[in-house]
Amino acid sequence: MRKLRDQIIMLTVAAAALLAYTVVRFVWLVSTGIGGPLTFSDFLFLLGILAAVGGCVWGIVRDAKRMLRGTRTSRAIIWTFREIHTTDSDGDPTTHDKYTIRLEHGGELEFDKLPAYGRNARLMETPGTHIILRWIEGTDVIDLIEPDPAFRPPMPYDVIEERKNDGKTDYTITRRMATLEEHNRRLAHLPRTPYGAPVMPVAAWGAPNASGAVMAETNTAAATNAETAAGKEHKDALDDAKTRYAVLFNPPTLTFLCGLFILIPYQLWTMSPYGVERVLQNAVVFVAALVFAVWMLIHMAVQGAGLAADDLYRHEPKAVRATMLRRNIVRHCIGVAVFLVIGLVGLSGVSGTLHRGPVTEPVTFSSLAYHTETDSDGDDTDYTDFTFTDASGKDIGISVESVDDAYVLHQIGNRTGRGLILTYWDLGGGTYVYDHASPDASTE
Repeated sequence: MRKLRDQIIMLTVAAAALLAYTVVRFVWLVSTGIGGPLTFSDFLFLLGILAAVGGCVWGIVRDAKRMLRGTRTSRAIIWTFREIHTTDSDGDPTTHDKYTIRLEHGGELEFDKLPAYGRNARLMETPGTHIILRWIEGTDVIDLIEPDPAFRPPMPYDVIEERKNDGKTDYTITRRMATLEEHNRRLAHLPRTPYGAPVMPVAAWGAPNASGAVMAETNTAAATNAETAAGKEHKDALDDAKTRYAVLFNPPTLTFLCGLFILIPYQLWTMSPYGVERVLQNAVVFVAALVFAVWMLIHMAVQGAGLAADDLYRHEPKAVRATMLRRNIVRHCIGVAVFLVIGLVGLSGVSGTLHRGPVTEPVTFSSLAYHTETDSDGDDTDYTDFTFTDASGKDIGISVESVDDAYVLHQIGNRTGRGLILTYWDLGGGTYVYDHASPDASTE
């Protein structure tokens, strides 16, 4: 249930962020002298963003309906467990699990992962284990799963393990419940006591003790083993929480990242190569880093609240639960710090340029040249190089892609030696951005 609530919150944040971007982008495009006219491609892209917002709203409504229906609780049994071994595109081995659960009143459910750890993990991989399951129908969200105390754990002779080769390297191991015939055949091969009861292996049930000394030694060993088992359960609980409450590799965050990766190139592609828009191009990636840092903060608050109240860990000691939460916060804070530093350091240079503002001064149009650059993919891009000389003799070189040079040539012409009043932006490091120019009446 908390997972759905968290998804609703994060989808709401994503929808609000997309709507805010849409409003700002629309105002930017239709503003006089900055965004220019609203083109057909811009209109289509804004419709695409609104469609994404609609998808978020649809997800919010769907999850809200599921929450209103609530969870369903049923007794069930682990029916089959499959380990599917394959290889990825690089030839590296990969493994994923598949659990089939049969419900008490009929019907089957399939899950790729169960929220179980410690001693319960092995039971959940053993067909014939009776469980109590609480889940949200129509989803893979399990709110509670634990062994049913009314039934004994399955015995070794209750389970059949089969292997099926699906290729040279791919294979599937399936564990299933033994049929009645298989059960009786296995049971018949176990050694018997004088009273006819089957004798289980010593490793499974423990050996009888002949003396008090042996009993004391066994009790000590049992206590040590219990302590070790408890420590392993706590460690497995921490690992389970780390997996279930992933910081980056969770659907809402990955969806948000994909949205940023789509919006950033579009924003850069549609911005003007001149004036303040060209200056702001250098800020787009760093603003996105700050936006993601804010997302991480919100995600930390939402996910941390869910982790702190998760019923799956209610049996864990307070110290273990505190460690889970602390580790989750630390992992989020590392991400927040990294993206915050990237954003702030990157924006410092842009903010300095904006603070200084554009430079306007009389210059002489001294040269016009062309050159071609080849990128790592072998694609060529043609550039037009404009050079202006100010009153002190300093050269101001501005390069623009040749497909965009008509804007500059329309204002300054192609005749060198002409006097102009030039407005430009100094990005530092000898990089200048053209804003606009007009003829210098005093030199005409």
